Amino acid sequence: MLRRELADRLGDVVSIDPRQGPETADVVSPGALEQEHLAGADTVILAVPEPVALEALRTLTPLLRPDALLVETLSVKSRFADSLGRLRPRFEVIGINPMFGPALEMRGRAVALIPYNAGERAGRFSTMLSERGAHLVELSPCAHDQATVLLQALPHLVILAYTQVVRGSGVDFNEIVELAPPPASALLALAARIADGNPHVYSEIQGANPYTAAGRASLADELRRLSEACTDPAALQAVLEDVEAGLNGSRDPLLAAADHIVSRSICDERSARG
Repeated sequence: MLRRELADRLGDVVSIDPRQGPETADVVSPGALEQEHLAGADTVILAVPEPVALEALRTLTPLLRPDALLVETLSVKSRFADSLGRLRPRFEVIGINPMFGPALEMRGRAVALIPYNAGERAGRFSTMLSERGAHLVELSPCAHDQATVLLQALPHLVILAYTQVVRGSGVDFNEIVELAPPPASALLALAARIADGNPHVYSEIQGANPYTAAGRASLADELRRLSEACTDPAALQAVLEDVEAGLNGSRDPLLAAADHIVSRSICDERSARG
């Protein structure tokens, strides 16, 4: 995605990716040619799973030049931040987390920005993202990981749990999809998107984030509380009023987004595909 979005600004781009063939070096153990590329690079982007990034950081710390920029794209930042604190590299380091799938364009979408050790080169890279239309939100590593529990880990769990309940109900799944009202359609559509995604990313979001366990416990507690409230109309009304009050100034834009979501059904998608 970054290569696609920033191709006109990045200059010469060299990929180090063992998936391209067995003769291609791994960033964790680069050969002489790859070391030469890395040592001469203005910017190095780590678009790898967390275990690889943590190991690669040890390789890159003595290799990159002091005026280089390292950009990591991890879904979880805390352990990477801890490693940086121990290794203390001389070069600039920032983290980014595009809050959307890599197939989507950047314009109009949020990108979390973590300025571990940000200077002039990091500022130029951030400007490139902004000029492509990204909405940058600067966070500390801990604040990022706390936010992504609420924005990624828990929503993914809710969507997958609901879909598994539907699948295990014994009701024909295709009939459910055909009959589904907008909220159910949205959940099932998002489940299909998650299932079509990268399992390593979803596993990292759930397993590597130090705040996820507490988030899951809170979600389970809230489900139990809501299950009790659902049998009492007055209690459920109080819950709905509490939720509405908690939306604060985001209520109107969220309602507008909901109108957009419900305006097109799965039946419409099937008709459009012929």
